[in-house]
Amino acid sequence: MPSEVVLVAGGVLYRMHVGSHLAPAIPPPAMSQDTFVNTPDASGPPTPAKPRKRASKARTPGGTKLSPMMVQFWRAKKEQPDALLFFRMGDFYELFDEDAKTASRELGITLTARSKGPDAIPMAGVPVRAMEGYLMKLVRKGFKVAICEQMQDPRHVKGIVERAIVRVV
Repeated sequence: MPSEVVLVAGGVLYRMHVGSHLAPAIPPPAMSQDTFVNTPDASGPPTPAKPRKRASKARTPGGTKLSPMMVQFWRAKKEQPDALLFFRMGDFYELFDEDAKTASRELGITLTARSKGPDAIPMAGVPVRAMEGYLMKLVRKGFKVAICEQMQDPRHVKGIVERAIVRVV
């Protein structure tokens, strides 16, 4: 009984029977960009492989795994590294790490922490309804501020809400 090997390279499916030359097999049009897995018998078309969920490898300096929300925060911060990032979380704009320390010092707001212990992340926040006043104080003092908003209604989302920077002052 001939043996078959299936290979995908550059979006093209190749089927090779042992002892024969390599020839492209044309996958169904709807599946042309997917990764394929071998079928037990060659009678049917190949089936698309299920995408694997990637676990977050982001860690704090102490080695603790970051939450999906903190991964989202750091991704936004990377877009505007020289700005204080007002990160919307419900009824508050939260600032983390060095941004929180700066905002606490400059605005006279309380500095707390996201967690406890050696991996505690400094955190400070301002209510959404009072954000403009705090924003103007920081801008008058020469700070650049980025506003990161929730792009979805949390009541209609399962899991973490998408966020994006919508304004830089």
